[in-house]
Amino acid sequence: MDNFKHEVRKNLFVFGAIVLIFGGFVFFAKGQMVKLSNRIAGVQSVISQQRTISSQLASLREDKALASKYETTINVLIPTRRQLFDLQRWLGNQAQSYNTGITFNYPGNETDPTGESLGNLPFSMKLSGKIRDLANFLDFLENKAPQFLMSFDDLNVGASQGNSNQVALKGKVYFRSDE
Repeated sequence: MDNFKHEVRKNLFVFGAIVLIFGGFVFFAKGQMVKLSNRIAGVQSVISQQRTISSQLASLREDKALASKYETTINVLIPTRRQLFDLQRWLGNQAQSYNTGITFNYPGNETDPTGESLGNLPFSMKLSGKIRDLANFLDFLENKAPQFLMSFDDLNVGASQGNSNQVALKGKVYFRSDE
């Protein structure tokens, strides 16, 4: 019986040692697992940020071609201050193609362009012609003109004289710096 007790004690001692070793391993591994999981979370965060940055860079690269098209369009639609000298002649040619008479002048009060905004030059026009021709000409100027960005502030339609109608309007033509 002594032998049996001795074997049980020995086995309990071995079992206790195994439990202590396993417990120490679990305790040590738990600390390492926390450190490792925190490290993995940090790496995943960096990967997510890099993925976001990469997609933004890719979209910017794709938009570069589109941006240069917009810049070209803006440079065509919005002339420099010097290019506004052609406006009166250009308007005369366009009015003629719409069977519209035109008198054009600049009253002054120019606003210079800044880094964030365009400059503008107020103008006034007097138009004469058939009402349909006048409407088509004004629609062309405001919505379809391939040159000179304009806005109209004040429009007065005068009494018709026979087949001819009179329109007086004030507006602004926009320009960018001469660079």
